[in-house]
Amino acid sequence: MRINDNITELIDKTFQSMCDEYDNIFEKKFYPGKGNAGFHETNLVQKFMFHYKQNVKESIVWSELSIGTKKEGNGRFDGIIIDPENDAIIIIEAKRFNQKHKIESIVSDINRGYEKYDTIHFEDGSLPTYRYILVLGDIWEEGSPTGPRRRWIERWIDNNPLTNFNGEVTIIDNNIPLKHQHRKTLLKKYLEVHYEYHLVYSLFYCKL
Repeated sequence: MRINDNITELIDKTFQSMCDEYDNIFEKKFYPGKGNAGFHETNLVQKFMFHYKQNVKESIVWSELSIGTKKEGNGRFDGIIIDPENDAIIIIEAKRFNQKHKIESIVSDINRGYEKYDTIHFEDGSLPTYRYILVLGDIWEEGSPTGPRRRWIERWIDNNPLTNFNGEVTIIDNNIPLKHQHRKTLLKKYLEVHYEYHLVYSLFYCKL
């Protein structure tokens, strides 16, 4: 198995830059989620791809990439990054982790990414050598410090978000977890909210 270490470093650098942008937005007192259920996960995808492209100018980014044919009804990837400089492709899936089933659905997203990789079309029939799946997410830490959302956050802090609610480790078919990362934003510091807002990611390598 070959893993490109440059990609893991780039993912982490990009994630931190994205988090800095969120903090800069909150510092300016703009609250895009005022009066509703939070922030749409599309923003995670768009902002991450923007910052990745700042680091790798020649990369190609695309959101809402259709998977398979219309007849098959296989849906879309939230985003992809094609990085010719590092011979890599990254599928992005984003979630707002506000309900239990959202955590548990990470597994199906990752496995679907692996199964549908060959639907990404290159005219010459090739795919980059290094293939990754990146799960981006956010978590609002509400209520009790010992409540379920705090426990979800602690999974990322402990680098083990993929245990299910019975404490069993989830099996990811043909995908190898490389890194999980977490960062608490400064939303609560700058805006009049009761809860902390956290951003997280999990990165997986697709074993062919």
